[in-house]
Amino acid sequence: MSAARKAFSCRSVFTLPLLVVTGFCGVVDNQLNEVTTIVQVESPAGSSQASGFFYHRLGPADPKIDGPQWRALEKTWLVTNRHVVLSRARVNLNGQIFAQEFPPTILKFSIRRKVGEKLEWDPVALNQAEVMRRTKCHPDPEVDVCVIEVGDVLSERITSGLKTGIQHLALGGISKEMFPGGNNKLSVEAGDAVIVAGYPKGFYDSFNLFPVLKAGAIGSRWGRSLRESLVSSSTGRCSLARREAS
Repeated sequence: MSAARKAFSCRSVFTLPLLVVTGFCGVVDNQLNEVTTIVQVESPAGSSQASGFFYHRLGPADPKIDGPQWRALEKTWLVTNRHVVLSRARVNLNGQIFAQEFPPTILKFSIRRKVGEKLEWDPVALNQAEVMRRTKCHPDPEVDVCVIEVGDVLSERITSGLKTGIQHLALGGISKEMFPGGNNKLSVEAGDAVIVAGYPKGFYDSFNLFPVLKAGAIGSRWGRSLRESLVSSSTGRCSLARREAS
């Protein structure tokens, strides 16, 4: 058993863009494929490729059932970074340089489909009007997170695929029960192993459509306000995050 696999024998934690979420033991590989996606953006500021994941809002659980149960899927969002959805570029206005945000002319995310023995991306494209109608960002522009409501377009794409014989891979998502804190039984502590999953600049396992993974550890107390946080990785390098968080 590899050192990375041992780290997940009791608790598995993975991060995507700026969020930390907790997975269930034994299904990390499947989750990474089911919940993550590559995001591609075209805007006046240029083109870019980034990472995203799906977030589900589930219907209420039946209090009479103790254990796993079927729950209604109410909504699904694509979660990614604000700077991905609203690309930034420097503009010159009357001799002064400003950083301006540009909405995308087109934003694409993908789900996986099986073609013979091979996996392929099945891209879902949203035009600028659709992106702006569906997107919510934090009111503080320094919080680099946006969510895009995509449940209806995913349902339409998968339903259409079933009619034409296209086999899509299972699509998963994170829900609030998978976040630590509150009434959840999951907890995160300093020193816990984490993996950072993503598709940096379009780099990933193109055969299995699997994200690039990096291992690390939580280097500060979880859920506490801080000004500086030391983050370490398995390479032995450390980086210092200087954004206040809570």
